[in-house]
Amino acid sequence: MNNYEEEYDVPEEYYGTLNEAQLPRIVREFQKSASEVSHQNEIPAAVSFFTILGQLTKDFVQIPNGRNIEDSRIHFCWIQTSGTGKSTLWNFVGPVSKMTFDMINAKGTHPPLETNSQTEGVDAVMNRTFNTFGVTDYTDSVLIGGWTEKKEMEEDDNGVERWTGQMTPNRKAGLLEGSGLATGMNLNILVSSNNHNIKRRLLFI
Repeated sequence: MNNYEEEYDVPEEYYGTLNEAQLPRIVREFQKSASEVSHQNEIPAAVSFFTILGQLTKDFVQIPNGRNIEDSRIHFCWIQTSGTGKSTLWNFVGPVSKMTFDMINAKGTHPPLETNSQTEGVDAVMNRTFNTFGVTDYTDSVLIGGWTEKKEMEEDDNGVERWTGQMTPNRKAGLLEGSGLATGMNLNILVSSNNHNIKRRLLFI
């Protein structure tokens, strides 16, 4: 055994942790189907399944962690040699996620987010909409949201709506505040770019 193998030796108690036989059948079927598209990427395929599942269950599951509570979301960062099927796997996972999210959105039964906000312009209850999008396709303001002003309107005696002359604050939620999957297919662009706005986007992710 060389020094490289000794440095990365896996403890015996972890042997078989990622064994395919230990995964639930539905995960193995997803994994098999995805691997027909993105070859020899069974582990990323399985993690992709749990990434989707974590999003679907995050509003129902609480995971105790010491004195803290975690949710079921997975932040999946896959670094692998170029041309080995990363984008190809997303071409499988992306449409599956979108179809799943569309079904949930269409039913309209997913519980809303109760913010209990006392701030004017911020809804106390926000409906959840699941979607997928790429973080490099949007500006910072679209990702994190912000505040705008809107005209305060009233109706006169004839039922005609007119501006009162007053403005009220209006909060626009950012895409990262929603539910679903945010993807960044080219991490090297985010990390190595000299563009300050692109680098800062890593903080939001």
